[in-house]
Amino acid sequence: MVQLQEENVQPIPNGFQKRPPIIPDETDLPLSNIYLEQDVSWNDITHAAGVYDWFRSNSFRIAQGENLQFYIYWYDESDLYVDQVAIYNEKYRDAFITNAIDFQTDVVGPLQDAYQSSMSDNRLQDFYYDEPFMLTARSRGILQNAIPTILGSSTNVHVNGATGSLPEYFLHFDNKYAKVSQNAPYKNYVLFNMYPFGETCIYEQWKVQEKLNDLIKCSSFRGSHEAYSYNYAGLLPSQIAAQQYDEEPENDLPLFMTLQVHAEHELDANGNYVQNLVRGKRPPTKDEIFAMGNVSLAYGVKGFMYYMVPTRSEERYDGNWGTYGLFDQNEPPQHPRYNYLTKAGTWQNPALEQDTNERYTAVREFISSVKPMESSLLKLKWLAAKYWDETSANPKKLDK
Repeated sequence: MVQLQEENVQPIPNGFQKRPPIIPDETDLPLSNIYLEQDVSWNDITHAAGVYDWFRSNSFRIAQGENLQFYIYWYDESDLYVDQVAIYNEKYRDAFITNAIDFQTDVVGPLQDAYQSSMSDNRLQDFYYDEPFMLTARSRGILQNAIPTILGSSTNVHVNGATGSLPEYFLHFDNKYAKVSQNAPYKNYVLFNMYPFGETCIYEQWKVQEKLNDLIKCSSFRGSHEAYSYNYAGLLPSQIAAQQYDEEPENDLPLFMTLQVHAEHELDANGNYVQNLVRGKRPPTKDEIFAMGNVSLAYGVKGFMYYMVPTRSEERYDGNWGTYGLFDQNEPPQHPRYNYLTKAGTWQNPALEQDTNERYTAVREFISSVKPMESSLLKLKWLAAKYWDETSANPKKLDK
């Protein structure tokens, strides 16, 4: 928490003090209600030349999985403008604030040593970050720029990853900061992933239509943010990000989509199903797979990625998770196939013999349906799209 007061005094050294909550506890649940207060004077946030300046607060620690809120109380009649707020962790501090981490010595050099023998291997393609968040943007930009040094003549390799279902604000941030300069190397594609069909999502047409609408464009921050483009996630914001927020076709990136062909369930320590209405996913039907695929093509998607074999993550702060893609283990009766309705086979082992399932067949049929127009679609530049649904006979225009 930062309190600003217009007095020509310096802030209290190491000025974190525990004080009674200013905001009522009930408004901050489920926060830990730890309030850290810091007094700041006007000359700490005003540059000597009268221009904007950065103020850096004292450091603090927050546990993994906790939420963070901060408040600024301004006790004066003078104008205060807060244009940017940046929150960074210890690794970022060491790499970009204190320079305790030297990228050339501590990162680029070891990578070059590790991959020296693989430089001529064409199978080496990407350094993949799953759903990279903003704190990795600058480091990914440096790695992207260093790849020619690390891997020599290998032109296919780059640093990339899935965007997650993040709104336009985060995509724009990544476009600006995940490269060391405007003309420096950037990623070769934008990979968008969003899985609309939740664990208990019903199969009624109106609900499926609602979820497909969300796949195109859905509100993230809600409330007072509804009017602003930075608030929205979906295929539309991702396509605009792939076009790099300009009208120049030469720098457009292909948009790839990780199609929901899988289910996700929380599991307990013994591998038993635990209902999770926030993150859990049900497996989509064949018609839903076709609908999501064709909607993606309408928004300019050039390629698809899928969850293939069953996977599980056994150490997460929010529980154990199983993911069930296009293949299921098939060694009954000890290891039954996954079944969404009965929740049998939720503890899958990808090392066991695998069989294709009905979603695999649906994906194969969808790919076959696209093949006749594949070469034409790959050459097209996306401009705009309209859609209809059962609630309105008028087309809804969703473009830039």
